[in-house]
Amino acid sequence: MRFLVDENLPYDIVTTAIRHGHEATWVRDVLPGAPDAEVLARMRAQCEALVTRDVRFANLVATLSVVEASVTAVVLIREQRLEDIREAWPRLLSSLREFRGIAVVTRDGVRYRRNPR
Repeated sequence: MRFLVDENLPYDIVTTAIRHGHEATWVRDVLPGAPDAEVLARMRAQCEALVTRDVRFANLVATLSVVEASVTAVVLIREQRLEDIREAWPRLLSSLREFRGIAVVTRDGVRYRRNPR
């Protein structure tokens, strides 16, 4: 998958995704300080899945992924502690397949809410 990792997550989320065979870009590298609308425009243009801790933005992207082909998926990382994020993220990557919708990552596992189409 192609991921766009939000600024609210550490850069090692990007490097871990790449080590697992995915493409990943950090918002801070391409759109530092950009508003959500610019990040969303980038996602649409590049067909990337958003990875974020921002619940509001994640829900917006998940809703758009139902109706827009260019918005594929969002990964919401619910953990706040850096060590918990670093533990949970590889678990998702090692079992991830392409999907449309939202994946919610916690210490306890991953829940998917897939789009019906």
